[in-house]
Amino acid sequence: MIRRRGALALALVLGLGLAGRVPAADRKTPETPTTKSAPRGTAKPGAAATTLAERIAALEARGLLVEVRYDPKEVIDEVELEMAAQSLGELTTVSKGRKPALPDPGKVVKVVNRHIREVTFCYKKHIGGEVDMEEELILEFTIQTNGRLREILVDPEDFHEGPFGTCMARWTKKWRFPKFTGEVDEGVFQDNVSLALPLRFAPR
Repeated sequence: MIRRRGALALALVLGLGLAGRVPAADRKTPETPTTKSAPRGTAKPGAAATTLAERIAALEARGLLVEVRYDPKEVIDEVELEMAAQSLGELTTVSKGRKPALPDPGKVVKVVNRHIREVTFCYKKHIGGEVDMEEELILEFTIQTNGRLREILVDPEDFHEGPFGTCMARWTKKWRFPKFTGEVDEGVFQDNVSLALPLRFAPR
């Protein structure tokens, strides 16, 4: 059995059920994939999208988009949010039968929606405030086979390196995704999976 270390970048598409297997060309080599990434806001080598807007449009075309409608005047109590987050963290997803090889994109989106108030809290506190404004960004997170989040990045980069990114890193530690085996080929396993999900914030 071969186990690959590092994150496997996948294009997860809603409606496909289980995510597809990696291309045959990638399955032939058991070496650890390179972890060097292109600057955020630009496409990785070989990708068609070159800007944040194009990346979001490409992901949205695949059905991967979370709409975050918020009330600019609402004050989200952090203590109550913390208590709610603890309750959500205690929820476990029971898989019937065999665990999938890779995450189901629809279930990934459901988990994010389940924690949408935490995302809204970080946005209102560090980006939107009480101003009626719209914003789009991409969450890039790495999920381990046990369903725990290993890392989260935010595109554009200034959001990631600012207080919003710090806030998101704090809350997403509690997120739990359905477990998966990470088997990308017979006897070949991936320890974690990287995926991107665009968010669109707009006042309601």
